[in-house]
Amino acid sequence: GLDVLLFSELGSRCVSVPLLMAGGAGTPSHVSDVLIGSAVQGVVASSIFALTQETPSTIRNHCEKVGIPMRRP
Repeated sequence: GLDVLLFSELGSRCVSVPLLMAGGAGTPSHVSDVLIGSAVQGVVASSIFALTQETPSTIRNHCEKVGIPMRRP
């Protein structure tokens, strides 16, 4: 999964720009966990789509179900 603790620490320390997380998401809950539990404002994903049945729509739908607002294309 994604390292929520690492990005929580980064966000609380020194950055004044949006944080994006890239790499490590294997399930929709990995994406929602890092968006809820840290200062990360976006997740870059690729392998999850190549190696699983997940799609950008399934990730968006999961995030919306757990209360994370999503932009729609």
